[in-house]
Amino acid sequence: MHVTPVVAAVLGSLFFSPAIGAGLGDVAAPTDACALITQAEVSAELGVTVGPGAHIVDTDPQQCKWIEPGKDETTAKFVMLAMETTMRFKFETSPMPGRITEPLAGVGDAAVYVGTAGYSPALSVKKGTSAFQIRVLGFPDAEVKAREKALALKAVGRL
Repeated sequence: MHVTPVVAAVLGSLFFSPAIGAGLGDVAAPTDACALITQAEVSAELGVTVGPGAHIVDTDPQQCKWIEPGKDETTAKFVMLAMETTMRFKFETSPMPGRITEPLAGVGDAAVYVGTAGYSPALSVKKGTSAFQIRVLGFPDAEVKAREKALALKAVGRL
């Protein structure tokens, strides 16, 4: 699968922090991110038809995206979901210079919107020994949080 520059940039900033590497894992989470939410759920939440969940990198089932067909990532509405360890969740949601965090009650054991100035937030969620981060793209910032929360509630139910 070809990874476009927009997806690569988002993945690089959110999912592949250099501070999180080998040896920082903990109890394994479910391994297929595409199984946490359905194509129908994503389509309903985004208000557009999306394609089936597809692994962002064919060899990594812990990252999935659902994208509006016929458009590229610069114009499409889409969702990305990445499974992560609870250790990574703790790191991602910890205060840090330049990082904006906003706790969210009622989703999993802990949930925090995480972002940086000028970018829409992602929602990091922890439930038990599992964690994931979900990101909705293609909408005004004012709509992103509610859509991420709605999809995260569905995903938490499958952990």
